[in-house]
Amino acid sequence: MPKWWMIKNDDNDNAVINKWLKNNIVSIGFSEIGNPKDYDTKDKLLVRCDKVYNNEAPIFRIRIESLLWKFSREIDINDKIITYSNKDEAYYFATVKNNYVFLPEVSKDEPNIIKVEWTNKSILQANISKEIKNSLSSPSMVYQITNNESEIERIFNDLISNGEEEFEITKDIDLIEKIYSSCEVTVKNLQSNEILKIVDEIFRSNGYIFRNMEENDMMYSIDVIYMDSFKLMKFSSKIIIIKSVKELKVNNVENAIKNNKINENYKLILISLGGFEALAKNNTEIIKLCSLLDANELVKLIFKEYDKFSYGLKRILNLKKVYI
Repeated sequence: MPKWWMIKNDDNDNAVINKWLKNNIVSIGFSEIGNPKDYDTKDKLLVRCDKVYNNEAPIFRIRIESLLWKFSREIDINDKIITYSNKDEAYYFATVKNNYVFLPEVSKDEPNIIKVEWTNKSILQANISKEIKNSLSSPSMVYQITNNESEIERIFNDLISNGEEEFEITKDIDLIEKIYSSCEVTVKNLQSNEILKIVDEIFRSNGYIFRNMEENDMMYSIDVIYMDSFKLMKFSSKIIIIKSVKELKVNNVENAIKNNKINENYKLILISLGGFEALAKNNTEIIKLCSLLDANELVKLIFKEYDKFSYGLKRILNLKKVYI
């Protein structure tokens, strides 16, 4: 059975809500935390919140952990969303269409995004009962509505049945995802030496110094040192590029860590265009020692670093820069 959720914001001029309505999304901030789905338990997410917001009161960190966990993991497709406009003094309704995504390239301030479909009409606060107002009055930014769902459902269905015209929306998020998927296909069809050049330019432009490289039929193995721009911080690491486009199993990742004597002071960056078995990506011991980059994540780095690439690499990628 679909759940009902209230997603609030502190917007007083409707700028945030207008963006939501225009793009058929809901979103929240706290971008400093990164992707909350990188943490497989609430306790681990709370540790991250404690680290990032160490100057804030403990109750604040707990609230951030709670709302990020709910937003990223507990809201499902076909659930219902309500938000409140301070400017309009009205409630807006939506249905969840896609699962949560973390897209800082779409919004640096609010990278936590859920795709929804908004109705074309709102309900003035003055036109709903006191009981419903109380159900929607929690101070939390993200919470499940557990009272008066039947009455709220009736209001929602009335809006749907009125035959309103749909919003004219932009397809920014859908378009970006399609571009990523298309570019993934292009990248997977490149020669292994061309993938090596992409990795080389991405990491060199971000302060990594390549020291030694070994190659065999299966992979490239590269020893690197990272040096920050002030030359105050330095650490060694290893990059391994798997040439096969088959999914990498958890035992393959564990063997790479073991064979290269990876530890908490010597990290491994493992790149596999075929992706990784879910058991590998969700293994907390592996995540501590290893960064796993699949084709999608490599494409995101390509888009992020594209302006820094050499002319030769841009010719290999054969991408055209456009503005949307």
